[in-house]
Amino acid sequence: MTKIDWTDLHIFLAIADAGSISGAAKALNMSQPTVGRHLNALEDAAGTSLFARSTRALKLTDSGEAILENARRMGVEALTIERLLEGHVKTLSGLVKITAVEGLGTHWLPREIAIFNERYPDITIEIQIGNRVVDLQRREADIALRLVRPYQGDLIAKRLTSYGFGLYADKGYLKHHGVPEDVKDLAQHQMVGMPHQVFRDIGFGAEEWEHIAQAKTVVQTNSPSAHIEATCAGLGIGLHSHRWASSYSNLVRVLPEVNLDKVGVWIVSHEDLRHSARIRAVFDFLSERITAQKKLFEEGRQV
Repeated sequence: MTKIDWTDLHIFLAIADAGSISGAAKALNMSQPTVGRHLNALEDAAGTSLFARSTRALKLTDSGEAILENARRMGVEALTIERLLEGHVKTLSGLVKITAVEGLGTHWLPREIAIFNERYPDITIEIQIGNRVVDLQRREADIALRLVRPYQGDLIAKRLTSYGFGLYADKGYLKHHGVPEDVKDLAQHQMVGMPHQVFRDIGFGAEEWEHIAQAKTVVQTNSPSAHIEATCAGLGIGLHSHRWASSYSNLVRVLPEVNLDKVGVWIVSHEDLRHSARIRAVFDFLSERITAQKKLFEEGRQV
């Protein structure tokens, strides 16, 4: 057996996780032929097939299963070395990857990066949008802006503020349908819906939920961006963060007396990166900017 290249093992893990060469290529941002060549090189070095090919997917052979966990441990150790080395980089240049939920990442973050770029023109920011909690230990991102508290012991996490939520409607919708004066009136209105669990997570009680459930849902979406655009289009009453809704002059808050829970805004990074100058610069900047806009996040008020 010839010497095995770590890059080939890294790609082997990506194929095992994705179940296909195409899926691994997408995850690694490589071409399929390149991924295929690395797999062939690894199998040639091992002298055996690691995957059984089919028309739909690749399945690990017994040889592939035998090395999988050891390869994963090697991957974890390699990432640890990368983080430790990264932690000692003092230059204020290079790439920093930020992951954030839709809305915070699509509406708020790009405007703040414009300010950051004036201070640190040599730092490039990559924004990853999604509701999935990415693995910071595997370097899927350097910094995460999350709405849930992380519990891994080797992560640095700081709660910066809270998101406040309320019910909003377009002025044109309210002119045509009237303004609800009591939570019971919601049953006679149109709603722009999101998955029911979202409404319940924000803190609607049984009484409020009963009336919301009776309302006519005109459109339902799992996308906060589509949700607020549908509300602005006058399709019905929607549930939105005060911060986001405050940027639309045509949106009016209805039933402000309905008391909803607030959701924490957390900034998270891996503790091994605490000495990286560029990541620390981004971490501190975002912490400073969100904290300074506390009233905007909690109440939708510009200070």
